[in-house]
Amino acid sequence: MTDRRFVVARRRAELLGAIRAFFGEAGYLEVETPVLASAIIPESNIASFRTRFESPFHPPRELYLLPSPELWMKRLIAEGSGSIFQLSRCFRNAEQIGRIHNPEFTMLEWYAVGGDYQSEIATTERLFDRLLPPSGSQPHVGRGAAGDREPAPGDPFADLRPPFLRLSMEEAFRRCAGVELAACDSIEAIAEAAREVGVLPGDWRPGAPSAEEGAPAPGEPETWESLFNRIFLNRVEPSLPQERPLVLYDYPANLPSLARRIPGTPWSERWELYARGCELANCYSEERAPERIAAFFAQEERLLAAGGAPVRPAADFPALFGPTYPGCSGVALGVDRLIMLLAGEQELGGVILFPFSAILAAP
Repeated sequence: MTDRRFVVARRRAELLGAIRAFFGEAGYLEVETPVLASAIIPESNIASFRTRFESPFHPPRELYLLPSPELWMKRLIAEGSGSIFQLSRCFRNAEQIGRIHNPEFTMLEWYAVGGDYQSEIATTERLFDRLLPPSGSQPHVGRGAAGDREPAPGDPFADLRPPFLRLSMEEAFRRCAGVELAACDSIEAIAEAAREVGVLPGDWRPGAPSAEEGAPAPGEPETWESLFNRIFLNRVEPSLPQERPLVLYDYPANLPSLARRIPGTPWSERWELYARGCELANCYSEERAPERIAAFFAQEERLLAAGGAPVRPAADFPALFGPTYPGCSGVALGVDRLIMLLAGEQELGGVILFPFSAILAAP
């Protein structure tokens, strides 16, 4: 097989095998869970694909293609599985299609029982060490916009190697945007900060959307989250350091998530990993308080209903948690994006045999 696609496909297979070996050697159990569910974890920032089960023997049923295996994997942890991992096909609707976005994608998700968000930074660093070729090797098969290219002088993977840089979200806002995030404790305060850094018009008022990146869809009201995203996407993210992978940690607790809160602070135990300006992974110390998980469900259901996209929530999910649920940390890593970087490709289409753009173009 000399076609470049197959060269990259072989490299992809090698990397997937190395991921499985890494977690197997660490004592994790590999699991396979359904990509379909009749009810989901409601998330107002994610649009789900819907499908329909038809059978002559059973009533028809609306189903969802899951954006993450979290729904099933946390059930396994509740049943005593211990630390688990999965390479799963996942689906997200109503998102852009482009260089680093594909509606169907491969996710690596793992849950470390007994771990927290700090311990999983080290796990992710060890995983990168395992997947990266030795320094000085001739590594990638990719090509840039000008066609095939040779590796750059020195180590072409220097900016992907551990140890990762670490920067709190509070410090990132201060350094990159001049915004004191801890002081933005209300929608009015963060709107004023957005105006000061030039990402909101001066006449903004609550409920009046605008066209900056990160804004809500036309007709949807502004929220604390949309204003945060606008500052982050337009002022912070473009200025993040890229000389090594970056862990951006301690996200605002105002951002709805199932991450555990840090007591006495406005932050949650969450990080995201960036490499070469690309978001690769998301990690939480997982929330275990059933009342907080139920409150998250209720809030997200309201937001989805207000936006005209109600979903059927997994009503029994919050009851899985409580004092007997083991403390754990979960990491979700975009495998296609990681392989794209490791293979020296410039877009996901270089590491996916049939990207969604090709499916749309088919007769």
